Amino acid sequence: MASTNWIETAEVPSPNRYFAYMGLTIVCIVFLAILPIWIGEHFYAEYLSEGGALQVFSAAFYLIVATTIVRESRPDLLASRWHLVLIPILMCLRELDFHAKLTTMSITKTSFYVSPDVQLGEKLVGAGVLLLVGLAAYRLIQVNGRGFFAGLRRFDVVAVAVAAAGASGVMSKTLDGGIRKLAGLGITAAPELHAPSVIFEEVLELSIPAFMAIAAFAYFSIHEPQGRPLARA
Repeated sequence: MASTNWIETAEVPSPNRYFAYMGLTIVCIVFLAILPIWIGEHFYAEYLSEGGALQVFSAAFYLIVATTIVRESRPDLLASRWHLVLIPILMCLRELDFHAKLTTMSITKTSFYVSPDVQLGEKLVGAGVLLLVGLAAYRLIQVNGRGFFAGLRRFDVVAVAVAAAGASGVMSKTLDGGIRKLAGLGITAAPELHAPSVIFEEVLELSIPAFMAIAAFAYFSIHEPQGRPLARA
């Protein structure tokens, strides 16, 4: 009688595969940053416009991250990972400007909460959203912070990908309004630097969810493989 035992036979993917994906992402980011400069002003406007290619792809990558975590997590662990699902969803909504589209002004501005033009209900909803963001961030640090730094010390591919996403976010934020910030310090930047600065800022925003997606794929492939092919013993 044939044995009915099942064993896993698929090999865990090498971390080098995901390091290669990160390298490819960096190459793509550089290419996307240079492309609109080559093609011209019309393409540049379409490229960076609201609802343009960069914004759509950024939002899509965030949804891929959230969907991957939901799909690959064991049901008994998913409840403890709610913050890992919520954070990319909130970042997707932020990328699509929902923080300002449904309210009188952006809920991230202090003036939103003190302005007499904003209804109390809007203020309560805005405060609730920010509270949820803060809770998710606290949960992220509490649950995943120690593992993240331990992973960086081991040069674990998941931690490195997350760090790359964070570094992209910091650089993007630094470039956001960078010319204006320099002017505030009395430094006048050359006008021809404005367009490249804006382009790199937007492209770096796309790299954030791209690196997050690599981190999610790598984690479930290497550290917590699910549903790999099985064969009869």
